[in-house]
Amino acid sequence: MQKTSIYSVSLGGVGGHCKPLPPKGLQPKDLRGNGAFTLVELLVVIAIIGMLIALLLPAVQAAREAARRMQCSNKIKQLALALHNHHDVYDVFPGMSGIRGTHQTPNPFWGEGPEWNALSPFVFMLPFMEAAANYERAITDRPGFKGRHEAYQNLQIFACPSDPNARGVGPFNGHQTTNYVLNWGDSNEFTREDHGRTRGLFGQRLHWNSFGSVTDGSSNTLAFSETGVVEYAGTRSVRAGGLVVRPGSWFTTPQQCIAAAWPPGQGTDRNTYWGTVRTRTMDGDPPHDNSAYRGCSFAWAEAINQGFLAMLPPNGPNCLENNVESRVFSMVTAGSYHPGGVNAGFVDGSVRFITDSIQTNLAGHRPGPIEGGGRDTRNDPSPYGVWGALATIDGGESVSL
Repeated sequence: MQKTSIYSVSLGGVGGHCKPLPPKGLQPKDLRGNGAFTLVELLVVIAIIGMLIALLLPAVQAAREAARRMQCSNKIKQLALALHNHHDVYDVFPGMSGIRGTHQTPNPFWGEGPEWNALSPFVFMLPFMEAAANYERAITDRPGFKGRHEAYQNLQIFACPSDPNARGVGPFNGHQTTNYVLNWGDSNEFTREDHGRTRGLFGQRLHWNSFGSVTDGSSNTLAFSETGVVEYAGTRSVRAGGLVVRPGSWFTTPQQCIAAAWPPGQGTDRNTYWGTVRTRTMDGDPPHDNSAYRGCSFAWAEAINQGFLAMLPPNGPNCLENNVESRVFSMVTAGSYHPGGVNAGFVDGSVRFITDSIQTNLAGHRPGPIEGGGRDTRNDPSPYGVWGALATIDGGESVSL
């Protein structure tokens, strides 16, 4: 069969000629090629896609962080419920070195050496947060707070999902790290080991508080907040557990800590320490050296490790005197990887977000105990503004968030 072409005839002018018509349904413009993009068009499309990604990525990251912050808040809520359940059973909140029986019953671990004398309240809250097996193994095998033991490992309730350094087997004797810290009040004068009572909810050694002790109101008194877990010994990161040191003299005012963290003329980045930082190794000798970092163990009740003081605003610097034996005079505050503030659990069981800009009087003078016949200031109002008032249990302040 012969193919048939359809011709159009041009009759205009001399020398008319014939040309084939395009097949039916095929337009002349389609005969030019395959219709590919030009280079300019491709670059425009790529630019538009890049702009959309640039606009959407922060929103996606913000949504993910909001979800992580909610998970973190829920974990603090679980800690608060465990705290209440402990009180229901023993009529007191756990203190440093914990308690079994009633508060009139001597701690069965007391006197067995410093490894038991400084056990964290978190250890004694384990039976009330679905970790009773860990607790029973701890009191049966009696590893103390310095022992490397499976009972102290892989307790994810103490890990904030926003912190990249949180880990189930941490740098301090393999213990679970902790992003959650205890309210020690608003004065580092009370963090010394020879003082049983702090101005916060948790006391040292054999001192325990109860709901009756919190006369400022359970909805106005802090129980827990957050800290960043130490990244490595000597880190200069404020959020990653770095510590500022000043050899030979411990910090008595917030201004001293701030000046040591960011000496004038040495830098303006407030996420990085520009002063002298602690560089001792995490596994140093004597054994206490490896405690002197933020969040390195949930089991050891030391302020530098798992306490916070409301002398500096959230995400402020953390300072201690360089002498290891004086590390109990640390001036540490709450901190987190959440933008703009920290989660905080209150004695009534509520959890709220506290911003970095909460009112804090950095010019205040820290309250102290009876020293040399002086007046006891344990029950005085906090000199550190709203943040300080939330940390005291019986300062008589009237505050609201």
